[in-house]
Amino acid sequence: MEHLDRALSVVSDLDHRLEVRGGNPVEEIVSLADRANADYIFLGKSNRSGSAQLMVGNVAQHVLERTEVPVILVDQNSMPS
Repeated sequence: MEHLDRALSVVSDLDHRLEVRGGNPVEEIVSLADRANADYIFLGKSNRSGSAQLMVGNVAQHVLERTEVPVILVDQNSMPS
């Protein structure tokens, strides 16, 4: 939850929508962005290695391939604490 609190503090001055959903991450992200006519998709990333990095990178890559909405990757380690 700490990462979520930090992310919300960064976007608090922006018109934004946050939803927590279950299911296939790529399908849910792309579907919500389409329904909401999103201007941007923000995805968090961390400096993981190994299989964790492959999974996070894989989600971002598939989202990029399936949407025309600009995707911005936010390094969780560089966010204000």
